[in-house]
This record gives sequence, structure tokens and C-alpha cells, in this order.
Amino acid sequence: MNHPGIIFTLFWLLVLSISPSVIRWKNQQTQSTASTYVCPPCACSGHGEVFDHPGQCSYCDMPLIADDYPKVPVIEWSLRSEGFFILYYHKLFYPAYFLAIFLCLFTGWRYRQDPQVLLFMTFFLVYILYAFKSQLAGTGHSMRFPPRWFFFPGTFLLAAGPALWLYGRQYGERKGSFGRREALHFLPAALVILVNLVLFIGEPSWRYSALYNGFDHYPAWSEQLVFLFSGTYYGWNTGILVPRKTEGPGPQRKWLYGLLGAHFIFIVLWAILLLANFFLYNGMSTSLEYHWIWLYTAIFSLAGTFMIISHKEILFPPAVTKELRLDQSEMDVLKDRLHRLMEEEKPYLNPDLNLQGLADLLGMKEKDLSELLNTGLETSFYAYINTYRLEEVRNLLLDPEKQHLTNLAIAEEAGFSSRSTFFSLFKKRFGMTPGAFKKSHSQ
Repeated sequence: MNHPGIIFTLFWLLVLSISPSVIRWKNQQTQSTASTYVCPPCACSGHGEVFDHPGQCSYCDMPLIADDYPKVPVIEWSLRSEGFFILYYHKLFYPAYFLAIFLCLFTGWRYRQDPQVLLFMTFFLVYILYAFKSQLAGTGHSMRFPPRWFFFPGTFLLAAGPALWLYGRQYGERKGSFGRREALHFLPAALVILVNLVLFIGEPSWRYSALYNGFDHYPAWSEQLVFLFSGTYYGWNTGILVPRKTEGPGPQRKWLYGLLGAHFIFIVLWAILLLANFFLYNGMSTSLEYHWIWLYTAIFSLAGTFMIISHKEILFPPAVTKELRLDQSEMDVLKDRLHRLMEEEKPYLNPDLNLQGLADLLGMKEKDLSELLNTGLETSFYAYINTYRLEEVRNLLLDPEKQHLTNLAIAEEAGFSSRSTFFSLFKKRFGMTPGAFKKSHSQ
């Protein structure tokens, strides 16, 4: 329950559930005192017309907003500046998007076994696909496509933060682990895709109930709002990782900080436009008018494409190979000594045993023992010790002379000092609680 993926999933569901009431309240609040109404910025030809009653724009069917909203010239120009940007869509935006999407898919397929590459490609594609879908939505609306295409499940904005953070965590580790817990970070994005898919293939009435203006819908609005928090959380944690993943002010550190900076620029742009849209236009200025985000996405696409083509060694550095202190023959001898010690003297029964203590018992240096465990046995000190402790617990639970002891007492006798660690590891190892294990073997 304390996993960020679960928390942001619940947060998105909460925002989605209250968003219709919030949008409705914002519209009612302004309409109650308004005398005239106008079409919000949406690129239609009715922006100069003033209406004397609430309703819908006669040009684009967008819900009208009160004409007495606070006028902020910069925001007004930004959301009404399609004429400035329209020259660049076919010359810059679309070519940059197509090139980046093709390159991402090609590179991702080629290195499909490498989590580090796939995570970066996911992060890179998130923004590009979102921008591309918005442009397709605008084209579809102008060509009078059915509303279902607004819900096409081709974007996953809430995957941007997790992909960046996991990429940073695995940076320089070409064989980094990626398991169920890591996949859980993408749960919010998966849920957004699922909801859009249901609306895309579902009944028309479902789609009309989800649309709150002629272009935008509640799942997308909720996704963008939660992205501000999710992206900030994962971006902050990525910034903490950078010094540990890089040494000195070299190109790799500059690259990770640059990528992090690009991510936060997206967040800032989205926050300005999303919040200005809500407070000034009741959320009725379609996100199709977020031209500055789409322009920045095109620049981001070109920069990322250049890095993928020209600087793969910075994006995906090879794993750092450490010079080993022990050769293979020495490791084989030490493995036998270690296993014999664990079987005969059972040092793991001591709850205070640490790496240095075990090294002293073996008559070797702590660094050599650490290398033996991490490289020779591919495990950590505590994982290795707890394997023996769990086996000891299993034997004690089945010992007729120990049936009077509680499970916790048995755990302490086996060397465990933490109750929560014991129960967690036991259930993971045997698939059931100690009580259930004892009961299943007493029948």
C-alpha cells in the first residue's frame, strides 16, 4: 500500500471521481454573475464574437465561458497563438515526432533485452506520443471524426516519472534487475490506458459523459493534473540518484542532469497552462492549444534523436567491471571453507553476526569475503545468512521437542532479531506463514 505506484493510482482515481463536480462547480460559479459569454481559446473562428447567453459556441460547439474572467495578456496570447505555430507543424513538429518514434521503436526492438535501453525509450516516447495524439485529435476534429478517437489508448503520461527514475537507478548497470515491484510503478499509466481503451471501444454514451468540452475529457485532465505530482516526485528522487551513479562533473553526470532538467521543464509548462486554463477558462480551453508544450516536445524529440544516434555511450554506458581481488581457484577454496563453517559451527545463530565477524571466523579480510559473496555466490551477506536461518527455522518447526515454543521464539533461536523481517522472509521462501507451515506438516 505504501508503494508510489499504488499511491498515485489511488490519487488519479480520486481526481477522476471528483473532476466532473469540480468542472461543473467552476462553470456555475462564473455563470451566475456573468452578463456576456465568449468561446474559450480553441482555434475556432468565433473568438471575437460575444454572446449574451450561456450555451455553446456556434462555430465549434465548445461550452461558452463568462466574459468577465481576468485577462492575462501572456496567457491569452499563448492559448490563442495557433496562427504563429501553424507554420511549424508540418515543417518541424510532425517530422520531429515521426523521426523520434521510428528511432525509439527501432532501438527498443534491437536492445529489447536491456532494461536500461527500454526505460529510456519509454521516457522519451511518453512526451512525443502525447503530443502526437493531441495533433491527431485536432486533425480528427477538423475532419469530423467520431469522438472515440479522443480516447485512443496511445499515451501514458504517468509513465514518464517512473521511467526516468528507473533509468537513472539502472544507469551504468546493463543487467539491472526489473521485477514485479519495479513494474508496479507503471500501474497508474496502465490504468489510464485501460480506462481510455474501455471508453474507446465502449458505448457512445460513455464517451459523451466523459467529455466536458468539445475536445477534452476527464481521464486526460486527471492524468495531466496527477502528472504534476508524479513527475515531481520521481524527478526529485532521480536527482538524488545522480551523484551516486556518476563520478565527477563528466559527460554522464551532465547528461543525467540535462535529462532531469528537460523533464522539469515539461512539468513547469504543463503546470502553467493547465492551471491557467482551469482558473481563467474553467478548463474549457482545449489542451490542443498547449502549443508551447508541443513546440518544446519537438525540440526535445530532435535533441533525443541526436543523442541516440551520436552518443549511445553516454545514454547507455557499459557496466563498470571491477577488478577482482580473488581469482576463480581462490574463490572455489573459500566457498568450501565458508559452507563448511556454516554447516558445522552455525555462526548464523548469533543474531549480532556481521560481515566483519564472519570474516574473522574464516580468517580472511572483510573485502575478500564481500567479493566472495557478491561475485562468487551472487548474493549479499544478509541474504546468505538468512538462507541458513530460514532452514534452521524450518527444522525447528518440524522438531517434536520444539512444539511448545512460539514461532517468534523459534525465530530468535535461529538467529533472527527482527520479527517483521522473519515473517516476511519466511512467507517469501515457503509461500505461507510459519503457523500455516507447522499446521500443514502436523496433519
